[in-house]
Amino acid sequence: MGRRIAFHDVVYFDQLTEFANREGWRGETPGGQPVAGAAPEEVESWRFRWRTPDGAHVDFIDDEAIECQFLYIEERAADSVEPAVRESFDVLDVMEAAQGYLADPDREQRERFLRIIAGILPDHEDDETVTGVIMDGLHDTAPMVRLAAIIAAGESHLPLFRERLETLAAHDPDPNFRRLAKNSLDQLTS
Repeated sequence: MGRRIAFHDVVYFDQLTEFANREGWRGETPGGQPVAGAAPEEVESWRFRWRTPDGAHVDFIDDEAIECQFLYIEERAADSVEPAVRESFDVLDVMEAAQGYLADPDREQRERFLRIIAGILPDHEDDETVTGVIMDGLHDTAPMVRLAAIIAAGESHLPLFRERLETLAAHDPDPNFRRLAKNSLDQLTS
């Protein structure tokens, strides 16, 4: 188990490389550049791995499907790595993203926060604040907020979203959203 923190805004790989070099991290991904994810669900995902001086792994994931970039930090290094990352980059954990959603009525920002939640959710999949934010997004009238919530609900694998996703799969005004809601339903556990 590790810690996931997402970049609030787009981060460029060369910025991360400069940071990693300053921190003494050693790149372990062959070729020195992010590589495509190997698993079928990672088809639109790029990864790069560093090893910290104490031997822990830090993975950069750029998930183009969800539109979320994040770091996965091995648990044993989280307490030392995360503060250094926070000093150099605007990053959020899943609770900060949920709180950002609740505090910001701007629909573009709400969509962004939901995409961040979708990218890093597995660490906190059953938190009531986070699931409440996703459910709120599933009821939003703004299409892009609803879309991001549909993705987050599927990524959560939580059956508590089943009824709402079934409604969206049958009745959402956008046929693409109906299809995506059906796909998200397939991701839920029974």
